[in-house]
Amino acid sequence: MSSIAQAFKNLALSAENASVHESIYEVSYEYLSKVKNFSDVKSFHNCMVSLINMDKYQQAYELIKKVPEDVHSQFSIEKAYVYYKLGKSDLLSKVYEQSDKSDQLSDRALKHVVTQDCYRKGDNATALKLIHKLIKTNSQIDSDSDLGCNERAILFQMKFMESGKNVGHLTTKSDEQSYDCLFNDSLILIANNQLGDALNLLDTAQSVCTTQNQDLDAGDLLLELAPIKLTIAYIYQVQGRVAEAKSLLDEFKNNETVDYMTKLVTTNNYYALEDIPDSKSSIALRDLDYQGRMHKLQQKLTKPQSNVLLKNRLLLQFHAHALSKSSKYFSKAFTNEFQKLYPGDYTFNVYKVLNSLDITIADVNDGNAEQCARKLYQHAKTDLSEPERISTALLLVAVNNIMGRYDQCLRVLESIWDSRTPETFIPALAGALFGLLNELSYHQDDQGDSLSKTKAKQASFIEALIKHLQEHGVSKWYNFAREIAFKLYQNGDALASDMFRVLQKEDPEDRLVAAAVDGDNSMLDKVETLQSSTDINELLSTSIASMIPAPPAASTKRTFKPSISKIHKSKRKPRFSAKKEFVAAEKFNAADLDEERWLPMRLRSYYKPTKKDRKKGGQQGALEQPKDKKKKKSKK
Repeated sequence: MSSIAQAFKNLALSAENASVHESIYEVSYEYLSKVKNFSDVKSFHNCMVSLINMDKYQQAYELIKKVPEDVHSQFSIEKAYVYYKLGKSDLLSKVYEQSDKSDQLSDRALKHVVTQDCYRKGDNATALKLIHKLIKTNSQIDSDSDLGCNERAILFQMKFMESGKNVGHLTTKSDEQSYDCLFNDSLILIANNQLGDALNLLDTAQSVCTTQNQDLDAGDLLLELAPIKLTIAYIYQVQGRVAEAKSLLDEFKNNETVDYMTKLVTTNNYYALEDIPDSKSSIALRDLDYQGRMHKLQQKLTKPQSNVLLKNRLLLQFHAHALSKSSKYFSKAFTNEFQKLYPGDYTFNVYKVLNSLDITIADVNDGNAEQCARKLYQHAKTDLSEPERISTALLLVAVNNIMGRYDQCLRVLESIWDSRTPETFIPALAGALFGLLNELSYHQDDQGDSLSKTKAKQASFIEALIKHLQEHGVSKWYNFAREIAFKLYQNGDALASDMFRVLQKEDPEDRLVAAAVDGDNSMLDKVETLQSSTDINELLSTSIASMIPAPPAASTKRTFKPSISKIHKSKRKPRFSAKKEFVAAEKFNAADLDEERWLPMRLRSYYKPTKKDRKKGGQQGALEQPKDKKKKKSKK
């Protein structure tokens, strides 16, 4: 024991690599467990620091459970970081609540860890509240640029996850010398659908990053530029510039220096650019290996990122006919938890309905839409949970739209709308019903009663929608309500003004809504600012052929074709050769015909045998004898 104690006293904590951290941990743990019986503060702290530096968070968590509370309670920051890395949000919250708030530095460090945890799990409102506290109380402790960067990341995720308009405003200035800050600014522009401005900002961020990291080698620089380049490729993909997007993704596709996260995003986005047939879905699924990769990156992926990857996995499994009916993603526990994070997103319930009814995409596209609609309509009339009922209705809308008949989905949607609650009110449902009524009002006969009934239904629906938004608030559904209001305005509907007033009360600073209410366009952007800076002559001189993507080159690879035994009939030779000349009727003269044309060539008077024919004969002067036909032998 004395040798262990001596080794512990001689420890040097200025570790520079993993092997040194490993040595520190081994000596400290041996001292803590064998000498001090897990009750020494200093050796426990050494073990925790070493394990964190070696990324062995599960081992650190097991060590915390072995040590008495009076020992580990002194190291709230280390414990909080371990809990954050392992995704144990409940334990992290408990550490934060029980921490000493009088220690300003410790409390600030814990706030940073809790903010990161809230951001990762999608609790954006709490994350934004905490980051704003950190910004307000900052006194040369944290970098203003880092705080501003984190604030932008949270706001972008809020805009991405939530359909409401008012998700908060920036309280920090942008740092033009920080490419991380410029990058996050561009993400907010993407969330606002300002793709052109986002591209310009990303180009600036890329230039700043390259200038500030000139000393890095090519591989490290590419890794530093990866988020910027992948986001540029994403914008190209959205804009339909497939060749440019693939060119950027090719830089990472076969590069061994990029990290695991970059490889996953690159491979995922590359397949998104390809038109994957059902026959190759299983190959793509195996190549992407979503389950294995997401498991390795579970502590790095945010909730929105995991959500997108999970949806891609289910899409490929569905097309490959590899989606089990008993999948955990169809369980009530999973779908309820998913609805809490993403209210109104019924993706997993949609797959559950399709899988349970054995409906595939091919069934709908191959002329079996009527049979699929019948299945969905009958399923909607059964006793279903609310998410399944809504998912069935939305699927029925899509199938009926292919058929060009809306009677089935209209009855189902009206039934769900009449029995709605604040929890089941979603834009997709209300929007589908409004779109159907709007479509029917355009195409129905003006002379019949059906048009007046549809108009009355539409007016009743809008009045009920306005009342619902007034009673339960419009902040969560602002963009949806705005779309409905301008559609009504475009149709000349008097109810548009009522909808605009609800929107103006929620956001008085919305200039477009204010212009629609007051009729004053002076506050709107000038037309010149909306025009493109591209010269008209440059546009006219552009060849249309250069804008059309070239068809994929035919593969020279020989494919195996199984032989099929068929009876091939020999082709008949044409009656006349291609060189046969026909005389026109007006030029035909019977006197020109050869009178001996019916005789064999050798019996004609003008026949002259060739040298070859003469050699065939016998002795000189002999006459050609006709060939006797072979007599058939009679059977005895």
